[in-house]
Amino acid sequence: METKAKNNSLLCWNVNNLIWVMACLLLLPFAAWMPTRAWAADIGFMAARIRLQGREDHSGALVNVGGWQQVTGGDGRVAFDLPPGYYTIRVSMNGYLYAQETFHMTPGGYIDLCTVTLVGGDVNNDGVIDILDLSYVGGAFGSTNPGADINDDGIVDILDLATVAGNFGKRAPSPWSSRWVFPVGDPHSGAGWYVTISLGETWVHEDGTWYRGHLGEDWFRVRGPTLGEPVYAAAAGDVVILRPNCGSYNDIVVIKHFVRDMTEPIYSFYAHLDAEEFVEEGESVKKGQQIGVIDDPVRYRPHLHFEIKNHTALINPPFSNCSDISRGWYISAGYSGISDDYDGGYYYDPSDGIGGNRYYHPTQFIQAHR
Repeated sequence: METKAKNNSLLCWNVNNLIWVMACLLLLPFAAWMPTRAWAADIGFMAARIRLQGREDHSGALVNVGGWQQVTGGDGRVAFDLPPGYYTIRVSMNGYLYAQETFHMTPGGYIDLCTVTLVGGDVNNDGVIDILDLSYVGGAFGSTNPGADINDDGIVDILDLATVAGNFGKRAPSPWSSRWVFPVGDPHSGAGWYVTISLGETWVHEDGTWYRGHLGEDWFRVRGPTLGEPVYAAAAGDVVILRPNCGSYNDIVVIKHFVRDMTEPIYSFYAHLDAEEFVEEGESVKKGQQIGVIDDPVRYRPHLHFEIKNHTALINPPFSNCSDISRGWYISAGYSGISDDYDGGYYYDPSDGIGGNRYYHPTQFIQAHR
């Protein structure tokens, strides 16, 4: 009896331990999976597009982000999964000025750096396009020297010389959209132009129509006619909307920007333009590049209606009648329809029940990012 009981006890111990070991083995994948999932939930996503001046094939640029590296393919697009933190992205390519930008990745965040174009002509890669580069390309003229063939078409020719000459004196690094200028007048101050209706203001048209809660600034020229005057991109970015013939708005241009230390894209909005001959939807533009001229809205005196806003403000009403959401044409109505709800701060979030709107004060925003 004692031996049988002992054997039964040993059997129970073995069975119990076998069950315990099997349970542990079954739980091991979950134990490994759980912290990984928790860590992965914090990972953010960064995307960018690199263009090489003078080329249709944008492959071969080295993109370094916090020690992680990628080489661009033909379309120049790169993407990185990154833990939270501050990063500097640096893009380099033999024969081109390098570009870099600093950004902050938040847990689970998404940052689109838009497009940056590497400027060609720095054939000795010393960070400046100067007489040394011009001499080197000139000395290699007519050859197949790959170090002087900036546009990579197989021969050193007048196009390569023109690239160096056109970019002469430029220095690295070239930024993305961190530095802004005024879209009219003096680029650093807006001098020569003035704002008649500022952010959040309400006014009454001569026909008695009320316009409440202005979502941007209206700019007029101080002396001389405003009609036909040039309008410039306030920062480098991508043209995400070109809406022609939008009623009294005339043509609309919306540019998407990445801004240092801001974790979401920012959009500049330009209305009352003639723009179709200057830019195309999907085109990348440089800071200060002309994007149109002031057109005649007929109902109002010619002027520039200018907004700077975040993505939430872009995709939420109030919309103009010429919006077409199916085509991605989110066209602001220009006014919130609400009076006296702007506190005079850095941005305007209309009390319309939509949280997170940021209609930035254009002048203050530009002054903060010059």
